[in-house]
Amino acid sequence: MPPLPNVPKVVRLDHLFNSPPNGNIFTRNYVQYSGALSVADANTWSASLAAAFGARWKAHMSSAVTYLGLTMTDLNSNTGPQVGAPRSDAGSVVNAIVSNATCVVVEWETARRFRGGHPRSYMPGGPASLTLDTETWTAAAVANWHTDFLGWVTDMSTAPPAAVGTALPVAVSYFQGFTVVTRTPLRSRNVNSLRVGGPLVDVIVNAEPRLRFGTQRRRIQGSA
Repeated sequence: MPPLPNVPKVVRLDHLFNSPPNGNIFTRNYVQYSGALSVADANTWSASLAAAFGARWKAHMSSAVTYLGLTMTDLNSNTGPQVGAPRSDAGSVVNAIVSNATCVVVEWETARRFRGGHPRSYMPGGPASLTLDTETWTAAAVANWHTDFLGWVTDMSTAPPAAVGTALPVAVSYFQGFTVVTRTPLRSRNVNSLRVGGPLVDVIVNAEPRLRFGTQRRRIQGSA
């Protein structure tokens, strides 16, 4: 598959977590900027965003899980800066997690209404003490998460280094529709089609955590 196209003046934030035995759990956000991004400013900006994210989510995360920081990748060009901002923020809730496959689902809302997949994050580390039953979180937990994820939306908009300009949290859509690929004698499959004219960028206007658990089965490592 060819590489994804560039996204003008957008950075990708890949957040990394360690939830033993899986030390490679990640989730991501996108932020749009209006100016120019140097390596030095990327280092400064990514460190600030990693500190803000870690401070907000560790308050709701099991002490068994650690936020390891983020990697910022400038999608503006194939040669844009890519920098790391390491952290070691252990969760503040002294309680075991439900499982590495059980996630807090955060839906990122945009002003544009459309059918199909909507942007969301699958957050690890939700403690068992914040569950109502075997498939839902407590309403109080979701209300607290809502407050802090709205705060994270604000954090992503908070003034970055001066040369970077203004910043806005966004969702990036690379694909629209699909093409059916025939693989005789194998079954045909649907292959996503890249958007004509390039990726679509929507500004995030709200964050809504779900009451029901989300699932990421790939976060459970295969047994030997």
